[in-house]
Amino acid sequence: MDSEIRNNNNLSRRQFLAQTGAAVAGMSIAGKLLADDNTKIILGEGDHKYECIHNWLTPPDNILWGDTQGVAQDSKGNIYISHTVHPDSKTKDAIVVFDRKGKFLSSWGSRFNGGGHGLDIRKEGKQEFLYHCDTAHRQVVKTDLTGTVIWEKGIPLETGVYEKDGKQIPFVPTNVALAPKGGDFYVTDGYGSDYIMQYNIKGELIRTFGGKGEFFQAWGATDVAEARKLIPSHVSSMRTCGCLRSASANCGVATPSAMKTTPAHSA
Repeated sequence: MDSEIRNNNNLSRRQFLAQTGAAVAGMSIAGKLLADDNTKIILGEGDHKYECIHNWLTPPDNILWGDTQGVAQDSKGNIYISHTVHPDSKTKDAIVVFDRKGKFLSSWGSRFNGGGHGLDIRKEGKQEFLYHCDTAHRQVVKTDLTGTVIWEKGIPLETGVYEKDGKQIPFVPTNVALAPKGGDFYVTDGYGSDYIMQYNIKGELIRTFGGKGEFFQAWGATDVAEARKLIPSHVSSMRTCGCLRSASANCGVATPSAMKTTPAHSA
């Protein structure tokens, strides 16, 4: 399903770019950049500018990148990449680990082959853990940094919203957001039915909100603390409409607090 949605979205974007002529301009710029190896590609504006360095993280020959969907960094600076794995890759590991300088360290996670998507890391006590979203197998999985599974979750029937008229509705988790305190985390069902589930640190369901009509392909998620009120807010990026939507936690009730239109993703 992940591939189907992504391919459909890419097609519509290409058609739009072709109609507006932006594709031609984009290829022209890209050609100029590639023609001069010394040209630096700078992204961002003002005080937030970054140099784009392609192929910095290069896996060994037996690993071929699929879609590189998630990235996380542990306290030592090691970098974890979640990818879907190329069909021709000899190794089917979906998690590839590099040190902070880009040196390959290890790979694991063949169970996520074809579905490696969102990836987040958090220190809980003295140990760090990874939270994975697998769109192919429709699971959320918590592991340690070597891949040992702590728990795994499939379709959350306990929410009471994933069964309608005696049939299960789609569940395809895309990302996890980690609350800034308390250990809670949120799962976004971005390629399924657009619900967002909040769990405690033990993986026990707290509440469910959103759904079709409230969110539209809630693809990404993060949790932030509002500077003035210090109220934790859950922010979801909605891929279809190119929007951000914030839901503030207030006495256990999520209330939509803002919707901001941003340029749609075009990669």
